[in-house]
Amino acid sequence: MVKNSLYWDDAYPIAQQLQRAHSQADPIQVDFAVLREWVIQLPEFADAPTLAQLTMLEDIQREWIDLFKE
Repeated sequence: MVKNSLYWDDAYPIAQQLQRAHSQADPIQVDFAVLREWVIQLPEFADAPTLAQLTMLEDIQREWIDLFKE
């Protein structure tokens, strides 16, 4: 296991990484298919792409929206 690895259930840290990687994106407008691809592309992401579930993507998006509003 890689130190500081991210997994699908790490919604807040993933949201933080997405905000850094896609600072110009409005998370409300990001399609779940795009969100899934962006998460998978994060260097720290270590989970299996096939394990993504809609509820996990919703949690990530919700956390990102909260960060976006700050």
